[in-house]
Amino acid sequence: MPYRLTRQVFLNAVACPRLGWFSRLDTPPHQLDPEQGSLAARFQLQEARDVHERARALFPNAATVTRQAYEAACWQTQDFMDRQSTHTVLEPAFGTSACRARPDAIVRLGDDWRICEVKPALNRTRALVDDLAYLWMVLDQAGVNLGGASLILLSREYRPGMPDHALFTTVDVTAEAARQAEHFRQRVDEIDALTGGHEPPLPVLTARCRTCPLYPSCAGKGIEHPIFHLPHLTPARLESLIARGYTTIRDIPDSEALTPRQTLARESIVSGKALLTGDLRADLAAVRWPARYLDFETVGTAIPLYPDLAPLEPLPFLYSVRTCDQPGRMRSHKIFLSPHNRDASHDMAERLLQDLGEDGS
Repeated sequence: MPYRLTRQVFLNAVACPRLGWFSRLDTPPHQLDPEQGSLAARFQLQEARDVHERARALFPNAATVTRQAYEAACWQTQDFMDRQSTHTVLEPAFGTSACRARPDAIVRLGDDWRICEVKPALNRTRALVDDLAYLWMVLDQAGVNLGGASLILLSREYRPGMPDHALFTTVDVTAEAARQAEHFRQRVDEIDALTGGHEPPLPVLTARCRTCPLYPSCAGKGIEHPIFHLPHLTPARLESLIARGYTTIRDIPDSEALTPRQTLARESIVSGKALLTGDLRADLAAVRWPARYLDFETVGTAIPLYPDLAPLEPLPFLYSVRTCDQPGRMRSHKIFLSPHNRDASHDMAERLLQDLGEDGS
């Protein structure tokens, strides 16, 4: 296993020690390799690289750490920092006895330095602050005088054709990052031991399991109807249910306060029957044939594809309309797929009106 903890290993271990252990292997499971993900996941990875490249416009005349070997990169970073002429260092490297870290940039503030992290996101989240908190912890322990921490996020005001620096907005998260870094510092030895052993920690269901690619072969092995399949479950509510020992939806007792929709889902799973609410017979009787079934898809890219689009603004690009003249019998199927080289939203709207027609439901 790698000798020192990386940011990803540490943050994974904070959420789940077992996930941290697998992340720290010399060859982690292929499910954890972002390059092996879905086409959409690989596209998002490439977009993140593009966003980082464009962010260089915010740091003209910055010094860039180019050494590949980690220790050499740390020495090159220190050399840049020792020069009073250096205002910004890109891709700096730092290490302690237990951890290593590479922020996107550090910016000189007199005798102190500000950590800057570029993220292809519109809003500050707890996960993004945790990212910066880990960096703060490592740099602080490495002896760097820290004066601030900033997230560089995407700006909703950006439009294609604007200069690259207009793509970004900066959010100060100094107080949050410093506070969380202190909590992280107290857990370094524990996480180092948990993720550095010969055997992985035992599987334990956590809120992170909801999106973990290892869940089916880990805590989810043999589990039917896991707790996080309950509809409209907030992260706080999920953590609360797990803390009370509920692993599956069947485990939830009648006395547990759930929303009406969650209660219906639980009762359906426990009884093994489909449960209906409302007056389904009347609702179906109100359908006017031919009935049309519409589905559409949108996409939002960090770098807007067309004029007048903002970063990550949803753009409809595909729809499907199935027309049935009676239950179970399809009369026609119309589709629209936008061309890739222009915004065809107006064309799509006109075609959709035609394909939906004026009669039926």
